[in-house]
Amino acid sequence: MPMESTKPNLKLHLWFRFLAVLFGFALFLNSLIIAEFILGRMNWAPSVGIVDAFSARYSESKPYIGEAILPNLKNVERLRMREDHFIFRYFMNSDSHGRRVSSSRNIQYPEAAIFFGCSFTEGMGVEDFETLPSQFAQAQSRYRAYNYGMSGYGAQQMLAKLEGREIKQEIPEKVTLGIYVYMHDHYRRVLGATGRIRKMPYYKSSPDGPVYAGLFTEERPITSFIYGVLDKSEIFKYFHGELPIFINNQDKDLFCSVVKKSRDLFIQQFPQGQFYVLMYDNYQDQDPKLEADLKRCGEKFGIPILNFNPLQKKEYAIPEDGHPNAVGNKAVAEWIASQIIKN
Repeated sequence: MPMESTKPNLKLHLWFRFLAVLFGFALFLNSLIIAEFILGRMNWAPSVGIVDAFSARYSESKPYIGEAILPNLKNVERLRMREDHFIFRYFMNSDSHGRRVSSSRNIQYPEAAIFFGCSFTEGMGVEDFETLPSQFAQAQSRYRAYNYGMSGYGAQQMLAKLEGREIKQEIPEKVTLGIYVYMHDHYRRVLGATGRIRKMPYYKSSPDGPVYAGLFTEERPITSFIYGVLDKSEIFKYFHGELPIFINNQDKDLFCSVVKKSRDLFIQQFPQGQFYVLMYDNYQDQDPKLEADLKRCGEKFGIPILNFNPLQKKEYAIPEDGHPNAVGNKAVAEWIASQIIKN
């Protein structure tokens, strides 16, 4: 008696397995969409009605540094408001080199100070004359201040700017002071964390220190794409996810080497200069482990770190935002001036 062929049954079995996988994937995708929607509504609850906008284009793309403030901005308005009130509203101007304008006293400063960093340096939420560099220039008579900060920057933009060596041509006074304003998420920005800025300098570790390897979006397109997707995920936001999720010792070493090389280049270009890292100890959600790691980095390589603790006072921050307000920047600036000039 001839054996009955099992081929039709095998094909049918494979077909059903394919349909089961397809159904499972569709169910998973549907659950993901529902979760994104529900958690998105929960994420939006604290920020319902918030509007965040500029009155004009604010930044441009540059080949080496990624993104930079547009030069010669005139009274560009930025506002953030919730329903019927402003969280902040201010106007900003930039000079011919794309630096936010820093106001100063009507005197001849003999030397210059450079401030590097992110929105805390640029001055999100405050007027030009209320930023940290402006307040520092007004707090003493030795240094004119220049603001090289931009919202979304990390330590790698500072290094890229110093490697470009154009700063010396952009400042007429003798540069004798450099201050990098640190925030804990700068570790992740060196590793490619996305945020307001997508195009960022990408540095690789090497025995001779960090080496510029292009922009993240160009050199690591898949990682940048994944980070970009997760950064917009409501599920990821709900669980307060940060990218990269883990920071290992090699990552910490890379960040430390970026700060060290920045210091080295600063001293090389400005031999009479002093370079400091400003840290807001225990400010809001700062990571104490990363703060401790940066302090060890400073001790190892002789990078002086200024620790300012009082910024955690509520009267120093913009309500419903967290960036330093004019009062907070003034307190920090006066404290820095007292620490630097007494030395």
